[in-house]
Amino acid sequence: MKLNDITPVIVRKCQNEFLKAINPSSGNPYSQTYIKTIHNQLTAIFNYAIKFHSLQENPCHKAGSIGKKHAEEMNIWTPEEFKLFIETLKDHPAAYAGFNILFWCGLRVGELLALEIKDIDFENETLNINK
Repeated sequence: MKLNDITPVIVRKCQNEFLKAINPSSGNPYSQTYIKTIHNQLTAIFNYAIKFHSLQENPCHKAGSIGKKHAEEMNIWTPEEFKLFIETLKDHPAAYAGFNILFWCGLRVGELLALEIKDIDFENETLNINK
């Protein structure tokens, strides 16, 4: 579809689809901050077309914004809370190691799952987070 054929109504329909969409990798809806990022990028495309290609108006402005600028607040365990939790995993070495790495190194789950044995330097006691 050509940019000059996109109306605020079409933008609203797309926004509604974004809000209903499911992330195939997680099976969950997309986060509000991700949806906001998509909206901002679409708005920027139209702003560029206005500035350099004589588009008359940005339909995103009339359609309105969606999503949230800031992510929801996260609950973070204190070291004392984590120590209570990790004690329950002493008999499960893989989970014990994984949760310790997640908590003490600040990794995301995807980064932990991507680790390979070659990423661990036992001599220098370091992890190479590269994926």
